[in-house]
Amino acid sequence: MTVPVVVALLVIIQFSLRNLEDLAPLPTLAQPTLPPVDVETPAVTPDVEAACTSLITTLPFSLDGRPTRPVRSTLPTAYAWGDDPTILRCGVARPAGYLVGASTLAISEVEWFFETAAAGTTYTAVDRGIYLEVFVPSSADGGATLAILAPLIIQAFPYVAPTPG
Repeated sequence: MTVPVVVALLVIIQFSLRNLEDLAPLPTLAQPTLPPVDVETPAVTPDVEAACTSLITTLPFSLDGRPTRPVRSTLPTAYAWGDDPTILRCGVARPAGYLVGASTLAISEVEWFFETAAAGTTYTAVDRGIYLEVFVPSSADGGATLAILAPLIIQAFPYVAPTPG
């Protein structure tokens, strides 16, 4: 009984695939390709590299409407989105300006130290045991960006009391 059913299915498939040229092409789902952005990644221990790489694999392909962008770096601990790129670097050093009494910002249960410049703001998560830096250009919404990333960071790295210099 199985052989006739298989033969019948093969005949149906052959006839249905006969005129594929008559079908309309499927729309492409690919995003426009942005050129790679060079990102300096600091040397890290194998444990930090593994933890950062694990986080990188959970990051969204689109961040606040900005498509993912290829990164050229020495380690797989960086990720970028958009033409004017938002860049995440994992495993960076504690920021020099992060001293006792420095202002921080809590967004979605992650504590961020921030430094503003004309080109944008650099936010560093300081309460995860591993410092994570997110550069958000002036053309993007820093609050929305950090709110999207925070749950992923919380899931990847447990809370560790911040230790300013």
